[in-house]
This record gives sequence, C-alpha cells and structure tokens, in this order.
Amino acid sequence: MAVLKDMMDSLENLVQDQIQAAGSVDIEEFKSQLAEMRTQGELPESKFGKRKHRAGESGEEIHVDLSREERRQEKKARKASRKDAREKEALEQ
Repeated sequence: MAVLKDMMDSLENLVQDQIQAAGSVDIEEFKSQLAEMRTQGELPESKFGKRKHRAGESGEEIHVDLSREERRQEKKARKASRKDAREKEALEQ
C-alpha cells in the first residue's frame, strides 16, 4: 500500500510539473481529480508505467518484478515436477 501511495505522490508531482510548465490547467481542479482517483483506487493506465525515474530513486520496482518472475518460474518448475511424477506413477501402474 505504501508503494502505491508513493507512486501516486510521484504521479501527482509529475503532473503538477507539467501543469506548471503548460500554465493552462487549474491546479485545484487537478487536486480534486487526484483525490477522486485516490478514493477510487484507480490510476490512469496510459501514464502510469511511463514515468521516468528521478535521480536518487531506488530500483525497488525492478526488484519486485524480478522476485515476481522468480516466483513464477519456481511455480512452473513445481508444476512440471508434479506432472512428471504423475506420469511416472501412471506408467508404473
């Protein structure tokens, strides 16, 4: 949950920077929309994964993806092992 809050805060900072650069959108309107998104728990899909990492940020997201991939591979290996054991048992009978 804390990671999601950090992502939302980063997204808010990014959008505020873009708004200040453009100068054409009301910041209060943006804040109300952001508060609404937070209550609904939704992130805009088109912008969420495109944020560039700023200097000093850790690679936690990358680490999470790697551990997720490792778990996925371990699960596949266990599944294949069980399948092989079932096939071997079926051949013995």
